[in-house]
Amino acid sequence: MAQKKSKDQIAFEALQNAVESITSDSNLTEVLTNLGEQVNRLIGCDAWSISDYISSTNRLVTLAESGPEAWVYQGEGIESFDLSENETTFSVIKEQKMVHYTVEDDWLAEEEKKFIAEYGHSSLMMLPLIYKDEVMGVIEFANYGAPIHFTDFEIRIGQLLANQCAIAISHSRMIAEQQLQLDKVTRLKEQADIANNAKSRFLANMSHEFRTPLNVIIGFSEYLKEVFKDHDVNDEEINESVKSIHLAGQHLMSIVEDILDVSVIESGVVEIRANKFELGALLYELKSTMGILADEAGNKLIVALPTDPIHITADRQKLMQILINLLSNANKFTKNGIIRVSIEPVVLNDADSLKIHVEDTGIGIRAEHMDRLFKPFSQINDAYSGMTKGTGLGLSLSQGYARAMGGNISVVSEYEKGSTFTVEIPAG
Repeated sequence: MAQKKSKDQIAFEALQNAVESITSDSNLTEVLTNLGEQVNRLIGCDAWSISDYISSTNRLVTLAESGPEAWVYQGEGIESFDLSENETTFSVIKEQKMVHYTVEDDWLAEEEKKFIAEYGHSSLMMLPLIYKDEVMGVIEFANYGAPIHFTDFEIRIGQLLANQCAIAISHSRMIAEQQLQLDKVTRLKEQADIANNAKSRFLANMSHEFRTPLNVIIGFSEYLKEVFKDHDVNDEEINESVKSIHLAGQHLMSIVEDILDVSVIESGVVEIRANKFELGALLYELKSTMGILADEAGNKLIVALPTDPIHITADRQKLMQILINLLSNANKFTKNGIIRVSIEPVVLNDADSLKIHVEDTGIGIRAEHMDRLFKPFSQINDAYSGMTKGTGLGLSLSQGYARAMGGNISVVSEYEKGSTFTVEIPAG
């Protein structure tokens, strides 16, 4: 014959089931229904209900309930109570205290008598659901048969499982808030994507519109240069004016090309033309191309050429453009200093990454400016440079190209001491 369980054993099992219910994947209504049934099994009432407290409107919203027809809500939609019309329930919440009484109690106030007359129960126990000193709601137990005088054991069990109900509601609120924030972030991202795409389309369209008249200006300036040359026009003012028109047109065209490239990168569709080439030849070409620019700024350009041939497979043109952009920046912010280009001495194969360092002894970058480096149209003004030239697209384009090739550009810098940019791309 099975041994009869004690009240404490039954209470422990109920509490254990309550905890398992909270940690399950069930929705809040299912969890609270299980909790209500667990408590009611120990207390033995005819009816129970668990409500959520909405502090902003001072209302209770029923989340789960069980009982006779007189107790269970029969209307449509969600059952809610205005606590300004129910002093007893409001006192439970406001004072965070438990209330219990029977129809036989001679101390009952008019509010309790009115409540009993409306629902017809003979006993009631009402407990606040408290989690971290905040009232989450109320749990009520009612009896319609003979009045129940709740014992200390039954009250203690009610309080224990009321705490579990509070945890369940708090957990549900937290998940709902997280989902709300996630939905908000998703909507903001979608709006940002739409705006960004519209901006990219606008930039691309406007850039195309600029190209035609710029080509005419550049072409006509070249034509004038040839005409003046053929007719031996030696007027210095006229020749300088034509030269200025030609240079300005080329400068504007380079800006337009940069904007087009940024639009392509932001669209996520960058064409990579990978081919095998010798790295030393690229670095030698870079030294020849950028040496003049370094001389004009009074800088010494050192390009460490590899002693042995190093062949890699990548987009040669884009890698060259990345290094030109980095060296142009180094020259812009370095005066009468040293600029060094080097590669890490590693044996490369298709599984390795190529690292090229561009190091300068220039003004460096302040720590608070580091997060702006690779943003398009972002420039860092500094008294050292006198003025900031360009569109602020060079580093953004370079980072875009590097990432399109499966790599990245990183930077280490110390203000007034210099910077080192590292280009890392797959060697294969």
